[in-house]
Amino acid sequence: MIISLHWGMEYQSGSDDLQKRVAQALAKSGANVLWGHHPHAVQETGWIGDTLILYSLGNAVFDQWEPATSQEGELVWVEVDRQGIRFYAGIRFMIDPGLGQTGSIEPATFRFSIAPRLLGE
Repeated sequence: MIISLHWGMEYQSGSDDLQKRVAQALAKSGANVLWGHHPHAVQETGWIGDTLILYSLGNAVFDQWEPATSQEGELVWVEVDRQGIRFYAGIRFMIDPGLGQTGSIEPATFRFSIAPRLLGE
């Protein structure tokens, strides 16, 4: 089950207490992925048990110059099997608001995580 959430404070690069409480409740209820949007900034990603929490993936295409965090987005790949999520990988990219298009990816921001159930955690 993938849940898309319009949550979080605009332009904040970290999740807030309400997001964390909602994430806990939805993970406990059986959600597999929580995919957040609204802050116009990339926020942290993590696990609550076997639930993948993508607090905010930032912007994909947005013609906004300020703040600088609104010019970042993250592309995420999630692999699943019948038991749930196996892993996710993410990489950030920049947006050129003058052209209204995405720029190059940022290889140094590549993230990869294996589901806790596969690690025996």
